[in-house]
Amino acid sequence: MITDLEKTASQTIGLANGIPLGSHVKIGIDATGRDLHIGHLVPFSAFRSLVRRGCKGTVVIGDITGQIGDPSGRDTSRPLLSFSETSRNAADIMAQICRFMGDGGEWGFVKNSAIRPPMDDLFELLGSVSIRSMLGRDHFSKRHASGGSISILEMVCPVLQAWDSISLGCDLEIGGNDQLANCTLARDLMGRLGMKKQAIMLFPILTGTDGSHKMSKSLGNHISMNSTPDDAFGKTMSIPDGLMDEWFSLLFQCSSPPGLEVVKKQALALAVVEMLHGRQAAKDSMKRFDLVCKQKVAIPHGKTDVPLGSTVVDALVLCGMAQSRSDARRLITGRGVKIDGNTVSSIHEIIMKNGVLQRGKRNCVSVVVGERVMVKDD
Repeated sequence: MITDLEKTASQTIGLANGIPLGSHVKIGIDATGRDLHIGHLVPFSAFRSLVRRGCKGTVVIGDITGQIGDPSGRDTSRPLLSFSETSRNAADIMAQICRFMGDGGEWGFVKNSAIRPPMDDLFELLGSVSIRSMLGRDHFSKRHASGGSISILEMVCPVLQAWDSISLGCDLEIGGNDQLANCTLARDLMGRLGMKKQAIMLFPILTGTDGSHKMSKSLGNHISMNSTPDDAFGKTMSIPDGLMDEWFSLLFQCSSPPGLEVVKKQALALAVVEMLHGRQAAKDSMKRFDLVCKQKVAIPHGKTDVPLGSTVVDALVLCGMAQSRSDARRLITGRGVKIDGNTVSSIHEIIMKNGVLQRGKRNCVSVVVGERVMVKDD
């Protein structure tokens, strides 16, 4: 039943005779940010497959543990988030997961704020985990050896994540292989409490678009689940050729197709966009990519209304090409913005008429100047 999943799983613990139908499968994601990227979809693909085969699935959204942030693989402590921040993040994450999961199978969400442990149970769990065992973890030991700070909260976070499995009585937990220590802790604590130990299935971490580091929003080498079809297609086409085999294997559980490298990469880009936006969007993005890259045509992929008096900075933020006004100014200063094919040289330039606003080679929108006057807030 799990042969195809085992091909891409790097760690499987406690699985002797496969996963029986009706098993309770858990996957967790901390609400430390608002967007998921395609690297998250490697374990989620296995989760979706098992759910559609007849397992019961639970997606645990870490709105409590997300306040602390998983310390795995971190050289420094994460900034502490408020519960209102993680709650907002959770809503966005849940919408993205629903879009990916689609129809089929019995599964649902649980926020770990809804199943947090009673104080007596938390004390019992914390009392059974030693500081020595926590400092034995690679990321903590390296930080400790270098004199870095380790907060008590960071050590509590894996215990709270373990409680999720204990509370739900999971048969199997799925995740990335950076979660081995956390999943093993949950398994051990379940055994100490006299429960059936959960099995573990962990998958390799997807390498980012730079071909050097794991996919990460903080490194900017990711493809967001909220990326436009054109952006996802273009970023996939820009990855190093040597990365294609890994992406085909981890994202789609298949080998690279035969043929020229450019044909393989085009097939990969189509598959990535189809996974995020559907088949037709993938075909359309390939056509636009071909026009932009081979025929040097800038094609708008949407329309944005901008008020009278809007600067290019305003428009970049309004249409989503820049995350903030400072980001927009940086893009203009770096000569990465055009209007109707002409490079914008001033951060103060005002959009006087309808036209095509372009960031980089592929990211273009039509801007329509309306009658409402732009009101400045800074």
